[in-house]
Amino acid sequence: MRNHVPHLVTVLPAYLGIAGKPPAQSAGLRGEDSSLGRCGQWYDTGMTRAKIAISLPKHQLARVHREVRAGRADSVSGYIASVLAEQENRDSLRTLLRDLIEQHGEPAPEDIKWAERMLPRRGRG
Repeated sequence: MRNHVPHLVTVLPAYLGIAGKPPAQSAGLRGEDSSLGRCGQWYDTGMTRAKIAISLPKHQLARVHREVRAGRADSVSGYIASVLAEQENRDSLRTLLRDLIEQHGEPAPEDIKWAERMLPRRGRG
């Protein structure tokens, strides 16, 4: 049986909702904590926090307040922190995808078909 793990690069972008997007510039991700791999930066909820002031367009601020009122975020700060953590995760996954393609090459057509059967498509949400 053929090992298809390296060819997850085929469907990973669509599954994550990042298909067709260029890999993010990920300075600082390579070569850090080798026990976690090349993409080993993860959001640490125990990190020291700092208070800042930001400016947002009114429609974005309204959305943040709706999310807090609906209980999908504990606070405005919590919402912003979760969005930033999600972006950091996507950047790490883009780096992983780029590294897999560099190491194993582009997937073959039969690998694309296999991956499409194995992983359902997932839209951005």
